[in-house]
Amino acid sequence: HYRDIYCEWIPEVIFLMAMFGYLVIIIFLKWYTDFVAENKGAPSLITLLIQMFLSPGNIEDPLYENQGKVQTALVLSMLVCIPWLLLPKPLLELREHKQKTRYQSLDEEADRTSVEGGEHVHGGEGRLPVW
Repeated sequence: HYRDIYCEWIPEVIFLMAMFGYLVIIIFLKWYTDFVAENKGAPSLITLLIQMFLSPGNIEDPLYENQGKVQTALVLSMLVCIPWLLLPKPLLELREHKQKTRYQSLDEEADRTSVEGGEHVHGGEGRLPVW
């Protein structure tokens, strides 16, 4: 169903790739970098991830150029995904529920008011099911 794809799957993938996909890229980058030749110590990945959320954009010892900008963009994309995951699907389902309830009440009202010769015009056919 389109709602599941747009309201759950896409924001979940964006959120998880922004966090864990970035972590995988950082792991490979750390393996690839020769810290001995650069005369500096290898950064802790856990500290890097924690600092990414606590102070985005502030990098004391960057692994690559523009690391602060990339991490800020990733944190912002994750922040956008949180309400995207939590709000649209319940609101869409609430709207659908209200529409079904409205149509059901209109159908019941039509059955009560349109009686011809002792028979219902709809005759029970064409009624929306009650869930």
